[in-house]
Amino acid sequence: MATHARPAALDMTRGPLLPQLLSLLVPALATTLGQWVLLQGIVQMTAMAQDPALGALQACVIPCELVCGTALGLATGCAAIVGQHCGSGNRRLLSDSVHTAMALSLALGLPLAVAGVLAATPTLHLLGTPGSMMDGASECLTLFCGAAVLVVVFDFAVALQRAVGCIVAPLLESALVTASGLALSWQLMGRLQLGARGAALAFASAHLIGCIVALRQLTHARGAWRLRLGHVRLVGPIARDMLVCALPLALQNAIVVGCALVQPGIASFESQAAEAWRLAVRIQSQLWVASEAFALALTTFSAQCFGAALYDRMRRGLRAAIPLALVLMAGVEALVCLHASEISNRLCTDVTIAGLATTMTVLVVPTYLLRVFMDCLAATVRGSGESTKPLLITLVCSCATRVAWMAVVVARHRSIAEAVLSYPLSWGIGAMAMLVYYRHARWMTRSLRRARRRRVEE
Repeated sequence: MATHARPAALDMTRGPLLPQLLSLLVPALATTLGQWVLLQGIVQMTAMAQDPALGALQACVIPCELVCGTALGLATGCAAIVGQHCGSGNRRLLSDSVHTAMALSLALGLPLAVAGVLAATPTLHLLGTPGSMMDGASECLTLFCGAAVLVVVFDFAVALQRAVGCIVAPLLESALVTASGLALSWQLMGRLQLGARGAALAFASAHLIGCIVALRQLTHARGAWRLRLGHVRLVGPIARDMLVCALPLALQNAIVVGCALVQPGIASFESQAAEAWRLAVRIQSQLWVASEAFALALTTFSAQCFGAALYDRMRRGLRAAIPLALVLMAGVEALVCLHASEISNRLCTDVTIAGLATTMTVLVVPTYLLRVFMDCLAATVRGSGESTKPLLITLVCSCATRVAWMAVVVARHRSIAEAVLSYPLSWGIGAMAMLVYYRHARWMTRSLRRARRRRVEE
C-alpha cells in the first residue's frame, strides 16, 4: 500500500494564494527569461564588438528560440503530472513520476537534437538567410541544435523541482546558466576569436554546467522526489500521461513562436517596413517570455491542487492569478513602451527602421494583456493533465486567425495598421474561446476520469 507524505518543499495545497503564486513565478520567470537573456545577450555582445559573426548569429536566433520553446513545453507538460502526484502525497507515484520524467528527457531530447541538426540548413534557407553568411550560420545552428538534448535535460530537471514546490534551487540554476553562458561567450568569441562557433559552444557549455548542477540537486534532495540514477526508467501509465500532456504543449510553443516570427503578409511590405516588423517582434519577445512564466507558475499550482483533489482551490488560484498577472504584465509593458525607442536604436542603426519598430511596438505591446488572460486559463486546464484542447484552441483561434489575416488582408492592402491589428484580433478570439471552454466544457470531468483510470491501472 502506498504511503502518503509530502516532500520537504513548498506545499501549494494550503496557505495564502498570492504569496505562493509569487513564489512560483520567480523561478518560472528565471527559467524562461534566462534562456532569452542568454540568446539576446550573445547577439548583443557580438554587435557591440562589431564581430563579423553577427549576421550568422542573428540568423540562428529564430530557430534557437523554437528549440528552447519546444524543450520548455515538453518539460512543463511532464512536470504537471509530477505536480499532481506531489499534491496527492503518494510517495511511490511521486518517485516513479520523477524517474519517468528524467527518462523521457533523454528519450525526447535526443530525437529533438537529431532533428534539429538535420533541419538546420533547410531552416536557414526557409528563413531567407543570405548566401554570404549561410556557411557560418549553418555551422552555428548545427551546434546549437546539437545542444538541444542538454537544454531538454536541464529544463526537465528545473521543471521537476518547481513541480514539487522547490523555489530557490531552480532560480539559482537558471541564473547560473545565463551568467556562465555570457561569460563563456565573451571568452570564446572575444579572446579566442571563435565567432559564431564560439557562441554556440558557450550556449552548449552553459547548459552542460546547468545539467550537472540541477541533477546534483535532484540526486541530493530529501524526500520522495529524490532522483536515483539507477532507478531512471519509463513507467508505462505515467509516461503515457506525460506524453499526452507534454507533446501538445511543446507543439503549441513551437507553433506560437513560429507564427510570431514568420508571417506571410510581411513579405508584401517594403524592405524597411518588413525589417522594422521583425525588429519589433524581437523587442516584444520579452513579453512572450513573461506571459509564459505566468503560465508555468499557474500550471504548477493547479497540478498540485488537482492531485490533492482541491478543485475549488484550483479555481480560486486562477481568480487570484489573473489580476496578479495582468498587473505585473502591465508594469512590464509600461517599461517596454517607455524604453522602446532606446531598445530599437540599440538593435538597429537605421533611424527610419528603428522609428517604425518603435511605433509598432508601442501599438502592439498593450494587447499582450489578452494573451496573458488566455495563457492563465490554459495553464489551469493543463494542470489537470489536459493539453490537447488548449492546443487546438490556440492553433485555430489564435495562430490560424492571425496567419489568415496576414495572408489575406495585410498582403492585399500592405497596411502596417492592419498588421498590428492581427495581435488583438487573434488573441481576443483566442481568449474568448478559452474562457468558453473553461466555463462550459467538461474538461474537469474528463481529467477526473483519467485520474480514476490511472489509479485502477496502478
